[in-house]
Amino acid sequence: GEPTATSTASTNIQQDDSVGQDGETGANENSSNGTNSNKRLVASVAGTVERVNKLISVIPLASSIYSGQVGDLIVGRISSVGPTRWKVSLTPSTKSGGGGGSGITREAQLPLSGVDLPGGVQRIRTAEDARGMRQLFAEGNLLSAEVQQVSQSDGTLMLHTRSLRYGKLENGVVMHVPPALVRRMR
Repeated sequence: GEPTATSTASTNIQQDDSVGQDGETGANENSSNGTNSNKRLVASVAGTVERVNKLISVIPLASSIYSGQVGDLIVGRISSVGPTRWKVSLTPSTKSGGGGGSGITREAQLPLSGVDLPGGVQRIRTAEDARGMRQLFAEGNLLSAEVQQVSQSDGTLMLHTRSLRYGKLENGVVMHVPPALVRRMR
């Protein structure tokens, strides 16, 4: 299995020497906030250790909020239709209208330019296309999409459905799974 680390906030550690499976380090390491170093690196969160070159990160296990990355496949529900984009709710909703119990809502944006027009035509979107947006996706529609961009300033996800793999979902059952239980595919 993958190594795990245990303790209490997020951790990134830059080091010059290697780290062994048991956490023993070489002579030169730079530890960031939330770590303790006495020839051992101790993470301040419980999670999966991820290594990229000399950077060691601990990805928390118990995150209840989805933080998207480019290329992620998402399933969401259209919450509103704007002049040139749809807002897509990524938070599970209950029949009482709540947000799945967490109280935190997560929304993404699907621009009109991020969908294939009927017939698969490739052209600049017009005002007529904007007026007919509800014919493509209306409030309450369930859809699958891919994360195309993540805003650096506020983390807003920009989606697209320009593939036959993505689009409106019909006939089926939606299962809500906490993001912490979904393993990222690399």
